[in-house]
Parts: sequence; C-alpha cells; structure tokens
Amino acid sequence: MRWVLVPTLGLMAAGCATAPLERSGSLASYGNLTPSDGFLTKSQVRVSKADVLGAKTARIEPTAFTVAAAREPFSDQQRSLIKNAVNRAMCFALSERFRIVAPTEPADLSVRAVITHIAPTDTTAAGVSKVASVIPSVVAPGVPIPVPRLPIGLGSLSVEAEARDRSGNQKAAMIWARGANSFTGAPRVSSDGDAYDLASAFGDDFGKLLVTAESPFGKVSAPPSIGSLKASLGGAPKEAICEAFGRAPGLTGMIGERIGLPPDWTDRGASANAAPKESGTVLLAIPREEIERTACRRPRHLDRKLAPVQAPAISRSTKKSGGDTNGTLIEIDLDALIVLELPAASGSWSIEIGCAPTCLIEGGPLQ
Repeated sequence: MRWVLVPTLGLMAAGCATAPLERSGSLASYGNLTPSDGFLTKSQVRVSKADVLGAKTARIEPTAFTVAAAREPFSDQQRSLIKNAVNRAMCFALSERFRIVAPTEPADLSVRAVITHIAPTDTTAAGVSKVASVIPSVVAPGVPIPVPRLPIGLGSLSVEAEARDRSGNQKAAMIWARGANSFTGAPRVSSDGDAYDLASAFGDDFGKLLVTAESPFGKVSAPPSIGSLKASLGGAPKEAICEAFGRAPGLTGMIGERIGLPPDWTDRGASANAAPKESGTVLLAIPREEIERTACRRPRHLDRKLAPVQAPAISRSTKKSGGDTNGTLIEIDLDALIVLELPAASGSWSIEIGCAPTCLIEGGPLQ
C-alpha cells in the first residue's frame, strides 16, 4: 500500500501551486510560532491553550490586504468577496464554541486576519482544464474517469491572523499558506477562483485553532455539527451576527464550482445591511515601511491597547476641498500597521499621529 501512496503524494505535490509563508508585520508577535503543516497547507501556529479555552466570546475584525497583496490584479469586487469569504468561514467555525459579538462590542478574543500574498488563477488554463474534464463523460458516458487539472496557472493564498485578549495581548496566531492543486477542487474560469476557495479554507482552519486550542493539522477533524452543516449548505448560521457576512452559497455554489462559474455568480457576498454606504466608513491601513520612513516612531496620544478610541488628528484632503474630520481608531500597531476606520469619501488621507515633531503619513483606502 505504501508504494502506491508515495508516488500519489509525489504527483499531488508536483501539481500544486506554491504559496510563501509571508510575515508582513501585522501580528503583535511572531515569537513561539512552530511549524504545523497539513497535507496541502504550510503553517506556523502559536496558541495559549488555557487562555483560549477559557474565552467565551469573540469578535471578528475586518480582514485586510497588505499593500503588496492589494497590488495584485483583482477588482475591488473580487477583493471584497475574498475578504468576506475569510470572515464568513471564521464566523461559522468560531460559532461552534464562541458567542460572536459585533465589532463594536467588547469580547474575550478579538480576531483579525491579513492577506499577505495572493496569486490569480489563469483563466485560460482553468477553461481548458474544465473542457478536458467534460470529454470523458462524452466519450465514455457513465464511466467515472478523473481528469487532473492542468498544473499551470494555479492560484495561491497566504494569510496571517491572530486572536488578542481584552488587553490586546496575543493569545493565538497562525501564518498560513496554500496553493491550488491539480487533483482536488474544481477550476473556476475566473482570476479569483482559487483565492476565493482558499480564503474559506483558511477561515475554517483558523476558526478550528481557536475552538480546540490545537492545530487543525495532522489529525482527523471532528465531524461538523448539524448547525455547521446547515450553515454550509446555505441555511441560517448558528450565530445570527454571522448573517452580516451573507449566507454560504450552498448547493448552488457547489454546482457553480463544479461547472467552473466565477465566485460572484453564486455568492452574494456580505449582507447589504452590513455594506458601507456612501456616507459610511472605509478602512485605511498604513504599512510599516511608511511609519519607519517618518522621523516619529512613538506617538504620544495613541495607545495600541485602547480600541476603539477617538483619533481627532485626522485630516482629509481632496483636489476640490479639504478639512478636518474625526475617525475611530480600530487598531494601532507601530511595529506593523495603523488601521483606521474613516468616513467614506474620495481623495487621499493624511494621518497626523500626534508626536513632536508632527508626522504626516499619506495613504488611501485599502481595498
């Protein structure tokens, strides 16, 4: 049996896209991370078991792209769908043990994910693979003949995430990377097809890490609960707040995946009630390099452990007009990113981080 299994694993490895275990600096700490790889996934994890198992409530902060990942050729709609897939999968998985609260409410654990690497699917190669998979059913009807996907143009995804307690201390972290492969899943004729599927896989893996306080890899997972199964098939989620991320595409999505439809044909994304309105908010993230580029490294008026707090020293400038406005600081990490929730508007933002001498960091909405 072993001599059959070894070449099979070798073939799967050869037909798999590679994804780097990126460290973007968005985590509060990278200490004590240990390798914990799965069959197709590379990962490094850390978990404070007693603290995580003692937590009862969790809140999910918006998933973001690093500046480098945001430069990849995806549309705003595709990026939004991928981020929402991460949040939805995490919400469904965390619901197995946690009570999920709104982003504005206090919780035992605050969960945040950042997409650090993303590679698009080659739509031409995916289309050829999809056509090739249909040919056996025409030539030999009724005979199941698996046709591997072409091992070119496969998408990939890397994400890092952490869970912090009420004091802002990291209690769990994961760096995760996986590429699509030629043997599992179905190619979608869309540049975001693989990334979308992988986003859900990551959200589920990180959710399991927090539910069990153990790595989800290297062991047989427990069967899903009835509520989890119902939600995955498009039913109402166990925690009502997960409705904010929209319901899973369910059977329609499964059929769409099998025939190669783009994700947005079957996934409606986040609930319309949760989507930002024109007068709502946008997320702004400032990369570590921009902070290091300035003369100021330690703002006096912003405490990374106080979230949310008011950050009055935020000004908006556009080509037509400018003015001062207030924004809510939802995360600050001087070793990584400053992420602010600001009133939605066109134009760029200048953030005065309140130290002497004054530092202004230019930025724009992070999609």
